[in-house]
Amino acid sequence: MFQLVRIDSEKTESDATVILNKWPFAVGRNPGADWVVESPGVWDSHGSFELDDSGRPVFKCRPDASCWLNDQVTGQTSGLKPGDVLKLGSIAVRFDLLPVKQKNAFLREILLCSLILLFVASQFYFIYQILSE
Repeated sequence: MFQLVRIDSEKTESDATVILNKWPFAVGRNPGADWVVESPGVWDSHGSFELDDSGRPVFKCRPDASCWLNDQVTGQTSGLKPGDVLKLGSIAVRFDLLPVKQKNAFLREILLCSLILLFVASQFYFIYQILSE
């Protein structure tokens, strides 16, 4: 999963991070867009995040809209990788991977520690048996 992290000064708490939860993911002023952005320079349908034929993420920009990728003007379709900075009109977003949630491994850790402790204790027992003969 991917996310967009706003890095411009106009960000609000509600749109500081946007999760790309479906493909294609439309961006624009239009209320029907997946991410509605009311900022200067953003068109009704500014562009969309999509997956290309090989499954890699790309941004398809409307031909007459202002789109910059890593401080360079982009064409209509631009390949994306984590860490890329995309400017759409007056907003700037960083394209990133979603943070991974760690699973709770408490029981497995307790079991593993118990097995290690049992192994160490058995080693001491065998050493004691050998030395006491």
